[in-house]
Amino acid sequence: MDNDDKVNNPKITELVKQGTSLFFEKRLNELSTERKVYNLDEEFAKTKKNRSPIVPLVIAIMVVVLAAAAVIVTQSIDRGIRSTPVDIQAFEDVNLKDLLDTAKKNQQDLVRVQQETDAINAEYKGNLDRLESERKAGLEMNANLKLASADLVAKNAQVNAASDAKVRAVKNKYEPMIAQKRKERDAIQKKIDAYDTRAMDQAKKQQEILDNQQRLADMNMATTKSYYEGRLADAEATRKQQVADAEAKKNELVNTLKKNHAAEVADLIAKYNPTWTDSRTQGLLAGTAVAPFAQSPFPPILAQENVISKDDYDALAQNVNDMLYLSGKLRAVPYINSVPGTLSQVETKAVTAATNYQRTLEALSRLVLQKNATIQDLTAQLAAARTTVDRYNYSFNMYTSDLREAGFILDPRDSADILVYINPLYSVTNGMTGWVFRHDDEFIGSVQFKQVGNSIIAVSKDIENGKSIAPFDMILFKLQSQDAQGGQP
Repeated sequence: MDNDDKVNNPKITELVKQGTSLFFEKRLNELSTERKVYNLDEEFAKTKKNRSPIVPLVIAIMVVVLAAAAVIVTQSIDRGIRSTPVDIQAFEDVNLKDLLDTAKKNQQDLVRVQQETDAINAEYKGNLDRLESERKAGLEMNANLKLASADLVAKNAQVNAASDAKVRAVKNKYEPMIAQKRKERDAIQKKIDAYDTRAMDQAKKQQEILDNQQRLADMNMATTKSYYEGRLADAEATRKQQVADAEAKKNELVNTLKKNHAAEVADLIAKYNPTWTDSRTQGLLAGTAVAPFAQSPFPPILAQENVISKDDYDALAQNVNDMLYLSGKLRAVPYINSVPGTLSQVETKAVTAATNYQRTLEALSRLVLQKNATIQDLTAQLAAARTTVDRYNYSFNMYTSDLREAGFILDPRDSADILVYINPLYSVTNGMTGWVFRHDDEFIGSVQFKQVGNSIIAVSKDIENGKSIAPFDMILFKLQSQDAQGGQP
């Protein structure tokens, strides 16, 4: 439980309270007591009074002593050096040796400078050869592009300009270096020439002493020569490798350009010179060409009949000729594959269509002329027939007026379309019934009138047994009262 350790004795609790109150009361009294504040200025003032003059005095004495000791030691060393004897012969030997060493060093320097100059010249020449190969490769590449003359000149000018700029950069880099090496060589040569013959004779007398050094120098010379010859060989090999790489790269680039150019040419040919393989096109292209278009004379009857005017007829022919002219321009272009055959067949179809149209118009003109002739003949026949009909009508009118008949049967051969003549004094309507008599008292039968256009025909209705309607049978109209009774008149 949480309260298991709690003190439950009231006396002990009271003692604890009293002890706590006494402790905190005492501590509070200590904290409330005023403390003395530490003053830094006062402490410095107290320290100033504790200074001693002995320390600066000791330091000054030590500085004076050290300076005096330095002066004494320096003078002693100087006196010792001045009193030391010097062997002049030893210095002469040293000078002679130095002279020989200097002569050999100058000779070695001259060889070294010459070798360095040769290496720089070889590297210079290699770079110039490489740039010339690149320039030739660029010009050859432009020649393989099949450019126009102006474009080829411009491209070659760009290649030459770029090559000249690179050559100038190489010259600016190597020519100062070569000039510097020449200056070094001339300076060394002047040093070599500056030694007099006497000094060289003394140097020769000491040659035996310096054989070992000569051999060492020869070894160094051979090493140096081998080193620079190796550098020259490496530079030459690098140059040749660069030339070979440039040539291989040029050939690869030229082959790639040729392949790409051939592919582009093939694509352009296929694009602008297609080959059509569908059956309909192949069938059309297999057709034969026709003769050139020739305009036929214009039939004047077509203009008279308002079929087509001469201007429209001539415009049609002109359009065909213009189309053939433009098509001829296209055929002048060296197209291949299906294009030439297509142009030829387009011209053929156009000429065929125009020729057939002209033939149609010519046939139409002949038909119109024939029609007009037929119309004239029919018009003449109609006029003659009308004259004859007028004469027959006059005769029938006079005859019916004298006999006082309503009409006559003219042609009864078709019972459904009987030709009749009706006296103009009588009005006949559609569906009206008439009686047919022969010799005034012989009843033949009845007919019903029917109006067809402007004419009246009769239809056989009720015919007596054993009898038939004949031409010039008389017609009597059935009266309304009799028609209602259904009997004879």
